[in-house]
Amino acid sequence: MIVYPFIIRSEEAKLQRHFGSAYTAYVQEVPRFFPDFRLYHEPKTYAVSPKVFRHAAFDVLWFIWAVGILECLEGLQEAGIIPLLLQIY
Repeated sequence: MIVYPFIIRSEEAKLQRHFGSAYTAYVQEVPRFFPDFRLYHEPKTYAVSPKVFRHAAFDVLWFIWAVGILECLEGLQEAGIIPLLLQIY
């Protein structure tokens, strides 16, 4: 915690040199460390690409399938249909 403020200032100086006025505008809009939710602005509309949305949906879908499969296996183990090979809790 003692060193972090010095690191922040060093990185800010590098970013200022690299990006110039664009970084100055960014610093005026974005808090340094803690978020300020009063500055958040929700857009009126979102442009969604169906291809990107479908890809993101399938990225999440594997998790839902995995949970369902694990729940089915647990039910089969509790019913004595398949043997219990590993007990975690």
